[in-house]
Amino acid sequence: MIWPKIYGITNPDEFGWRIPIFAFKLDRYTSVEICKKMNEKGIFVWGGDWGIGAYELVKYLDLVKLGGLLRVSLVHYNTEKEIDKFLKALYEL
Repeated sequence: MIWPKIYGITNPDEFGWRIPIFAFKLDRYTSVEICKKMNEKGIFVWGGDWGIGAYELVKYLDLVKLGGLLRVSLVHYNTEKEIDKFLKALYEL
């Protein structure tokens, strides 16, 4: 399995410092490709170099040429079932 590259806080001891939004990329796909695959399964996420609301960061990290990042928000209105569905779809990629 190829693990996603997470951009942001990944240390569990520091999770309280962040909001429940994270951005990542997979080496085999652009973020737009991942976004489309997720959308086909009824999972709605943002992809692209502009879609995550942090274009300057994506540009600074030189990720535009790699297809940008995928943005996922897991907050109080997401159910465990929805999160499991997302993780299963991600794993299938």
